[in-house]
Amino acid sequence: MFQTALKHTFRSTTNYNRKGSRNFHIARPRRAFESYIPHGGRGGRSSVAGKCVTLFGCTGLIGRSLLTRLGREGAQVILPHRCDELFITYMKPMADLGQFLWIPDIDIRNEDQIRECVQHSNIVVNCITAWYETIHYNFEDVNTIFPAVLARICKEEGVSRLIHLTNSSATPHHPVVQLRSKSLGDELVSQQFPDATILKLSTVFGPKDRFITFFADRDKYFQISMDIFIDEVQKQPVFLRDVADAINNCMVMESTPGQTYQLVGPKRYLLSDLIDYFARASGVDERYVNNILPNFPWAVPTPRKLMLKLTRSSVDNVLTSDDIDDELPGLEDLAVDATPLEKHALYILRETRLVRRGFIEVDFKVPPPPVIYEPKPNPKLSRVLDSRW
Repeated sequence: MFQTALKHTFRSTTNYNRKGSRNFHIARPRRAFESYIPHGGRGGRSSVAGKCVTLFGCTGLIGRSLLTRLGREGAQVILPHRCDELFITYMKPMADLGQFLWIPDIDIRNEDQIRECVQHSNIVVNCITAWYETIHYNFEDVNTIFPAVLARICKEEGVSRLIHLTNSSATPHHPVVQLRSKSLGDELVSQQFPDATILKLSTVFGPKDRFITFFADRDKYFQISMDIFIDEVQKQPVFLRDVADAINNCMVMESTPGQTYQLVGPKRYLLSDLIDYFARASGVDERYVNNILPNFPWAVPTPRKLMLKLTRSSVDNVLTSDDIDDELPGLEDLAVDATPLEKHALYILRETRLVRRGFIEVDFKVPPPPVIYEPKPNPKLSRVLDSRW
């Protein structure tokens, strides 16, 4: 049934230009009622969920986790990407045959390609973000202009739900350029698509992430730790699977359109305590953590030393505290139970731990969980409040 509906819904053609690159084009549906596939089946991988989702950023960390859930429930997903076919081969078995439609060579500056990707969908999810600038795209192109253009096109094409992912620390006057550009992009999305659901994420951790595995390299650990010990950076990391479950629930809950949610973890830590925990969990010798590291003056990062293995944007993301707004709804409002970091950190660092310890875990001591951060009371403020009373 699904293949028959897909045949009438999409009439795809592939041609080649003079340079030999492939151009993928999706023609408009013949009839309007054929653009959405009705719900059918008992539920599960081989059924039809009745959702036609366009997922931008499908090859990223959050996109891959969300894709497994959509394929498990039988959703039809349109997946624009810029990767080589070898990089997406392992993702094709996530769904039944024909459920995923891959659109290669997508250009976020081409509005015609964006329109062709979303015109058949009733749900659009934007997981694209820029961690660093390149010669082709900067922060403004990816974090500001593209979300605004996508929201406008979704409004014109009649998309019922738009889910946009952003950072919880993004503010208009933030010192980090990436977060300033994301804040402006969030405002433009709300203006172009008032019913859009905006999810503000804190630091995301999970397998192959950019947080826990960032400190798995001993050289990066030495170069950046001393600066973090001086500055009290606070993190409230959220688990990757919790984010994917929250996005999946946003697609079906009736109360999510036009709302802004804050997806953060249940516990807040100092980044210095997390680095010590990651070091011990990844098999770093206790001597490096307790004795050698604090006594090395060359461990203090300099601009030239950071540019050897780190980019400035990656350092800014690590050294930025997660700003939390208690007034915004969170994971519990999306029917998701938050998972603490120490529950999965040992498993995530297992590969690094085995390599460092010669694939032997017999005498490995499980480190204690990191200390939960508790803000210290300000004595001056306490005296002022006491004097008022």
